[in-house]
Amino acid sequence: MSTPHVKPVSVRARALAPLWGVLLVLALGWNQAAAAVEAADHSESAARLRLTEAPLQAVSAEFASYWIETEHMADVPRASHWQPVEYATITAGPQSRPVWFRVPVVNATRHTLERKLEVRWLNIDGVDFYLQRASGREHQFLGFDDPRGLVPVPGSSYEFSLTLLPGEQADLLFRVSTQYFSFLPLYIWEPDAYATQQRQVHGWYLLGFGALLSLLFYNLSLGILVRDRAYLLYCAYVVSILIYELAFNGMGNAYLWQGSVWLHKNGLGLGIYLSFLAGTLFFREFLNIGAYSLWLQRMVDASLLYWVVALLALFAFDRFFQSSIYMSMIVCVFALGGSLYLWYLGNPLAKVYLLAWAALLFFTVLMLLMITGIVSHHPLTEHGQMIGFVTEMVLLSFALATRIKLERDQREQAQQQALRLQLDINRERENTIEAQQQVLLLEKQNNQVLEQRVAERTLELQEALGHLSAANEELARLTVTDPLTGAANRRHFDEVLDQEIQRAARTRQPLSLILIDIDHFKQLNDQHGHIAGDECLKRFADLLQTMINRTTDLVARYGGEEFAIILPQTHQEAAFTVAEKVRLAVAAMGFSFKGQVIPITVSLGVVGLQPQPGMSVTDFVDAADNALYAAKHTGRNRSVLAQAVS
Repeated sequence: MSTPHVKPVSVRARALAPLWGVLLVLALGWNQAAAAVEAADHSESAARLRLTEAPLQAVSAEFASYWIETEHMADVPRASHWQPVEYATITAGPQSRPVWFRVPVVNATRHTLERKLEVRWLNIDGVDFYLQRASGREHQFLGFDDPRGLVPVPGSSYEFSLTLLPGEQADLLFRVSTQYFSFLPLYIWEPDAYATQQRQVHGWYLLGFGALLSLLFYNLSLGILVRDRAYLLYCAYVVSILIYELAFNGMGNAYLWQGSVWLHKNGLGLGIYLSFLAGTLFFREFLNIGAYSLWLQRMVDASLLYWVVALLALFAFDRFFQSSIYMSMIVCVFALGGSLYLWYLGNPLAKVYLLAWAALLFFTVLMLLMITGIVSHHPLTEHGQMIGFVTEMVLLSFALATRIKLERDQREQAQQQALRLQLDINRERENTIEAQQQVLLLEKQNNQVLEQRVAERTLELQEALGHLSAANEELARLTVTDPLTGAANRRHFDEVLDQEIQRAARTRQPLSLILIDIDHFKQLNDQHGHIAGDECLKRFADLLQTMINRTTDLVARYGGEEFAIILPQTHQEAAFTVAEKVRLAVAAMGFSFKGQVIPITVSLGVVGLQPQPGMSVTDFVDAADNALYAAKHTGRNRSVLAQAVS
């Protein structure tokens, strides 16, 4: 298909590609060049950071010093080993050995300070934090170092606790192990302010992810409707960007893969490889490179081969290769130069692609300059790449729409040429008018058929989505329900009890639990059969459901003939009253099977207390179970209160 011709780009535009390349080389090369310069006096310690009552203190590089660990010396370095950090941020660049950072601090207030230390860079294998006091050294570790196993990171940053007495001086020591950049953006927070900041940052990131997901689903639906492979590659590119951003800013760890060591370690590398692979495929398809330049297409194919091999190597060797950083620089410069060249050759879509890629690259360069210490840490340099990705995706979505418009204009132009030809023929041969009318009628019918098919496809999609939604709702209900009795199942019971324990500990409210066992249920099964036993369980579960009045209460089948009732905000005495009502109601239930009345009694164990932080589901259930055991072994058909729970 031919494309409209545009004017060649100017000399200034063609000069942009090497300029971006120089910036990228500076971003990664300056750090290593600067690291080779030693300070004039290594014995002189860094200035001591004064901690005040401010809710936030960002630690600048002027207060930090570092030391690269050697094979023969892996312990805390001596004073003579420290070198001042002479970058705009606390960084030592890409290192194969662990790097130590030191920040001397002093509590400048007249009271004890309780603070949170935030390392806002999750793409490191592990962080050992040492609080070096005059009285000794305290150690905390977070990460997934193989000898120590996984120590889960609860959010999108590494965070440590810090307590300093009034006027106390101490050294904050960090041992950083990473296969990416030894970058340590450090913040000292008042705990409540830190929690508020985390919610705000996560909210902004979720907004960015929402924008990307909206573009993903919008273009996916268009791709399905128009059956254009470029849309599907665009969607794959968006998915790869989502994976990269989830790993880069820690949101994946905070919400998706907290327990995955592999994704902790390789999520960023996976996102980089997938985004370059999908982005290159989209670049090849969207700009139709083969129709303009064969040698350019071969270079793109070579790049695709590299990213496929790198991706396979990531899974095979479980590590990110530093050479990929330089390959990504080459590909970025190549994408700029290639789109400029295609624009010069007359590709009408290359201009929009160039603008989108330049917007992303601008923010990416800022981020790299921040990580390598050339520019300071700033919200724009930290979060700008997300803005760049959203901007790029919006522009590329616009470019896809432009692509459809160009194809439509070409079709309309062809139709207009055909119409003019028909008019010329009509002036010579009047008998062709009828034939032309038939052609127009046929086109109209085809358009109507096409519109009808689109409407039918849309209706089918809506119906399928409705069925899928109903199936998902039913599946969600079945996963938390016992299929025999209709009460909550054991899994849902454990989840709800754990949530209520945490809530009660946080709000200082009482929480009660009743464990119920049907007396001599095995004899009932043996004498009357399992069908009678199942009917008894159903009747008993229905009775329990009628005994609770609050939506917060939960009746669950704990196992076999055992049931449980969770009573939030209920003292032990009130729970015991509920237990007695249940016991008396069961005794008066009058269960009958096949015309035979079968007397039923139950034994109940009751525990009620105000949970303390750290109390587990097992602690709560064991207390109620011991009380139930006492009820069964002191004659059954009774309720027993649990002893004090430690």
